[in-house]
Amino acid sequence: MLKKLILVIVLAALGWSAFWYWQAQALRSEIDRAVVQARAEGWQIAYEDLGIRGFPNRLDVTLQAVDVTSPDGGLRWQAPFFQVFQLTYKPGHVIAVWPDAHAVTVDGIRYAVDGAGQRASLVFTAAGRILRANAEAQSLTVAPEDASPVTLDQPRAALEVLEGDELAYRLAAGAASLGTTGQETPATDLRLDLTAHLDAPLRIDQRRPPRPNRFEIRTIRQTLDPMTVQINGDVDVDGSGRLDGALDLRAEDWRAYLDTQGADGGGPEEAVRGLLEMVSLVSGGGDTLDLTLRFDDGQMSVGLIPLGPAPRLRLP
Repeated sequence: MLKKLILVIVLAALGWSAFWYWQAQALRSEIDRAVVQARAEGWQIAYEDLGIRGFPNRLDVTLQAVDVTSPDGGLRWQAPFFQVFQLTYKPGHVIAVWPDAHAVTVDGIRYAVDGAGQRASLVFTAAGRILRANAEAQSLTVAPEDASPVTLDQPRAALEVLEGDELAYRLAAGAASLGTTGQETPATDLRLDLTAHLDAPLRIDQRRPPRPNRFEIRTIRQTLDPMTVQINGDVDVDGSGRLDGALDLRAEDWRAYLDTQGADGGGPEEAVRGLLEMVSLVSGGGDTLDLTLRFDDGQMSVGLIPLGPAPRLRLP
């Protein structure tokens, strides 16, 4: 009886080993095909080594010395390594890990990225449709060339498709603080919570990102001590990126904040104060600013006060 049990265990171990090896080779072939296809579309992709480990229950992919450039040359990403982990029995759930230091170049400007705990997860269907995603870091510093670094403390983001509507995605993001080097009062308690309605589902194999046609903003919030600003509202987006709708904006203790910024001694800051004093009349004055920012036919306004052309979203 004991010999039979040992034989069964040995055969099971050999079978699982063969299964893991087959999965690893299939994954390597899938990565190779994806790289070849991307290169055929104009992407420049280079890496020194591709390793797959994680036996017996994981498939851990590690790319060494990664260098990726978009077809138009406007985007480049370089990293000493990049890792993707998944469980052998959960092929539709992957975890990505970035090194503490890597670099992104956008339109010729290089941004050095440095931070601890940079990771993300992605859950998708067998057909490749994205169901949810999460990203986080303990800290994150982005340093543009010839500019002050921007630091985020405990940044996090989550994306999830809404049940019953594969074109609607809820996005929630936040950070404990956001500021530049030497800034005395960085922004704190940053929060974003909105639903984006897209023209196509999000997929892992998309060549063109879907375009938004509506945003339902539950809150955009941050504190610039002593002022707290919060925005909510709904806006539609047309094919050219123009917004149509209204956003409610509330700013508490805005006068006290301008005082801390020296907005009482002339110059641009004083001009801002004058504009806000005029706009505050719409909401009855006081230290709390309540107003509605309207977007209509490419123009912005607050009440009867026109603010000029509205910004357009840059659509893919």
